[in-house]
Amino acid sequence: MNDRLLDLASRYLDGEESVAGELKEILHGDPAARRTFARLLRQHSALRRLHTPPVPSAAPRPRWSPAAAAAACLVVAVGAAWLLRGGGAPASVVEAENSVWVDRGGKEFPALRGTELRAGDVVRTDDSSAARLRYAGEATTVVLRGGTRLRLAASESGKRLEILEGTIEADVAPQPAGRPMILASPQAEVSVVGTLFTVAAAPDRTRVEVDKGAVRVTGLAGKKEVDVAAGSFVVAESGVELKAWPMQNEFSEGLRNGGFESGDLAGWGDRENQRNRRLDVGVEFRHSGQFGARLVGPGGFDQRIRTVPGKTYYVGGWVRIEHVTTPPKWGGIRFGAYPEGAGQDRWKPIVYYPFVTTAKELPRIWAIVEPQAWHRARFSFVAKSAVTTIRLDHFTDGRLETWADDLVVSPDPLPE
Repeated sequence: MNDRLLDLASRYLDGEESVAGELKEILHGDPAARRTFARLLRQHSALRRLHTPPVPSAAPRPRWSPAAAAAACLVVAVGAAWLLRGGGAPASVVEAENSVWVDRGGKEFPALRGTELRAGDVVRTDDSSAARLRYAGEATTVVLRGGTRLRLAASESGKRLEILEGTIEADVAPQPAGRPMILASPQAEVSVVGTLFTVAAAPDRTRVEVDKGAVRVTGLAGKKEVDVAAGSFVVAESGVELKAWPMQNEFSEGLRNGGFESGDLAGWGDRENQRNRRLDVGVEFRHSGQFGARLVGPGGFDQRIRTVPGKTYYVGGWVRIEHVTTPPKWGGIRFGAYPEGAGQDRWKPIVYYPFVTTAKELPRIWAIVEPQAWHRARFSFVAKSAVTTIRLDHFTDGRLETWADDLVVSPDPLPE
């Protein structure tokens, strides 16, 4: 396998794109292979930095055979002319979790740490993966959440990103005067001079949240502009007035409608706007009372509540894997608490209940259940901020239908 991987990597990096499919299959199922390929990409990056003279267009490029792989470090040291095609990289991948891909001119290849990106590239994350990009020469970073496609568009007036679908979080360093960073979605354009904000784009709506600084959002339908300051959000959607709202309006003192007894999803949302998720409320999904909720496909649902930093909270609920469309190899139902506010990584859970899953080969600490049986999930967390998000989602490579009901958060221990 190692020789085959080195052969395919050599041929692919040498421009033989016909091997991309087989290489993708090897990398997808083998973490060790991904680490090896990541080292090869870093060696390419080192070569690009070391080899400054231009390469004559007529000069043939040497092939890297498996036998030559052991000499890779020596090749880097002497600065051999083994370069990627094309111009300089405006950004690179600095983190990649699970399956992340780059589409370059219709050819797709894995995006690993150190992968250099070019104008026109489309970066894609699978439903359960994430990636962080960083622009060269500055501190601007862009995080892609699960189920996201982002194009690095060419622009003479500054940086331009096109979010085709999914959710990104951008931390933009101060940009040159008159050259703002532009982020475009199907419904809006966001003009940024320097700030921290989140954009979630679905086929019919785009939501922009600003954590610090300010952005200008232009609705593409009516060309209306609105300035969105820190602590505010705006939704661009057909038939809805483009207006900034304070995020404080969305926070509740406690978990609302945790038993879904309103008969709808009042109080609940989905900050990631997952494209293939289905969420509804019905009598047949209940654990107790009149109603329960059903989640099908990737993503999940969440709610923000006010909390006291340093205080312990107790969370509970009932979940059930009703149907398994695609059996998971890893992951399952994740039920956790996430911090909010300045200086917090809002996507990294403070704690979550061990996955409820049907993937029996996973660690025993996970709650392995049979379909069509209710399971009680309970955990506690110490709040890190004045606002905490409670979220239940599918974080898995499988596809599940989950029922959930009787979700609760309390400052006091829950009864047995």
